[in-house]
Amino acid sequence: MKAFRTAESGFTYIEMLVVISLMALCFVPLLQMFTQSVSEVSQYTEVGIATQLGRNAMEHIKNYRGSKSQLMRMGEAWEPPVDKPPIELNDMKWRILRRPVSGTDPLEMHIEVFRAENLKKPLIDFVTLLEDL
Repeated sequence: MKAFRTAESGFTYIEMLVVISLMALCFVPLLQMFTQSVSEVSQYTEVGIATQLGRNAMEHIKNYRGSKSQLMRMGEAWEPPVDKPPIELNDMKWRILRRPVSGTDPLEMHIEVFRAENLKKPLIDFVTLLEDL
């Protein structure tokens, strides 16, 4: 009959629990960094799309052939209009607000880009000054 293993021939249950606990403590910060980086990538994607939409709208205003007074008469305008479906890019919905500031010379024009779900706070606000030629 073979003799049972001695205590020195392997790991005890307690030793294994300690090793597993230490490994878990090492992986927790790594998992936190991973989840934080995933959320930051999502946030940067939103900001990147909003920036491109705002730049496009700004170029449209700069290339507009009308005068400052015509832009002022057009006033605030949503693109697309609020009664129409929003712009959809990368499974996100967007709206752009063009807002001239009255009483400024040269004309101060704001282009604000919003997520369609939250029209109270813009993600990006571009400002340009327009002068008649």
